[in-house]
Amino acid sequence: MNFLSKAALSTGALGAAGTGSYFLIKKDNSSTVKLKDRFSDKERVVLDLTGNSHDSIWNALINEYKTSHENERIKGVTTATPELQKIKAYCNSTGDSVDNSFLDIYTKWCTRATLKHHFATSGTKRWIEDDSGWSASLSSYQKEDNLDEKLKLSKDTNTKFSKTDITKEAIVGFCNTASQSLFVDIDNDDYKKSDKWCTK
Repeated sequence: MNFLSKAALSTGALGAAGTGSYFLIKKDNSSTVKLKDRFSDKERVVLDLTGNSHDSIWNALINEYKTSHENERIKGVTTATPELQKIKAYCNSTGDSVDNSFLDIYTKWCTRATLKHHFATSGTKRWIEDDSGWSASLSSYQKEDNLDEKLKLSKDTNTKFSKTDITKEAIVGFCNTASQSLFVDIDNDDYKKSDKWCTK
């Protein structure tokens, strides 16, 4: 099977989601392709190991590791006090491997799903793809009398849309950008806004 090469994609961060190079898992890939290169556009990102653009995601992964199942864990990394540097070291070395047996664990701890892909694979909600869905989202926004400030969409740097000036185009624009941002955790503001306005 042919593989799409790594494609850098600047996304314009939403909060802590940051930017990155996006990848789509292909488990049936040739064994000659490195794990870190077995991904393509828009579903997952191989996390940054040296910079700070994915710090919030690494912190979330540490918390997830503490409650992980035994068959999901990295050898030498304990659940009691998982060390980020050990996880990053594993990701760095294993990313260059071509061994399919490492793919699931590498994917879990060294990559992260986009918000859109997270919703598609983790529950009953799906990203809105049709005009009737966007219209319903607009109607919902317009009916909110005491909307939490954290759930309001930004009009510009200093102001947010109210129930009277929100537009369908503003919601679609936010969701188009959010769809390519990375899932941090369910307490993240961008996750909550995406859950509220971009899914059904």
